[in-house]
Amino acid sequence: MFGRCNETRCHRIIYNESSLTQEQIIAGCRKGDAEARRELYMRYAGAMYGVVCRYVRDRATAEDLLHDGFVTLYTHIGEYRGSGSFEGWCRRIFVNTVMSHFRRKNPLAEADELSSPQAPVSAAQPTVIDQLSAEEIKACTDELPEGYRTVFNLRAVEEYDYAEIADLLGISETTVRSQYQRARMRLIEIMQRRLHARSGD
Repeated sequence: MFGRCNETRCHRIIYNESSLTQEQIIAGCRKGDAEARRELYMRYAGAMYGVVCRYVRDRATAEDLLHDGFVTLYTHIGEYRGSGSFEGWCRRIFVNTVMSHFRRKNPLAEADELSSPQAPVSAAQPTVIDQLSAEEIKACTDELPEGYRTVFNLRAVEEYDYAEIADLLGISETTVRSQYQRARMRLIEIMQRRLHARSGD
């Protein structure tokens, strides 16, 4: 059995900042320079692994996708034109890598089979979230079925719009909207259950 993915523990990198600037690293990677590629990996692997682990629970799969993402990054780094955040551009590479993996597995099949929770989102959400720490909210999100968790993270964390998510997952925009609302309602139920357990109710 593979271990559960936890970005704070299973891919910790000891990184000593080099004298290379970001621009020098990017230029070196465009030329295929091995040292620049190593530096790029050391500088961004931890953050990109965190991105992957928002969607993938299995450690071995997350490691594979991290590797695949860096291969894509090295291959397409020439497409980065310097406009906007480089780290943000990298994040999109890794999100796309994970979504390509999901398109092959169809994670929404699991979510579609689940009954839609009936608890109203607006009545519970602010109070519940205010009572939980960021770590607890992350733990609650991890409990979502894979399909729900994928759509929720793309929309709420990565801030993709519905059309972008539909394109990434190869599904309709209507399905994305439906799954996002179901994910939010399911997440509220999980949060409420955690609060009740914590208070001993």
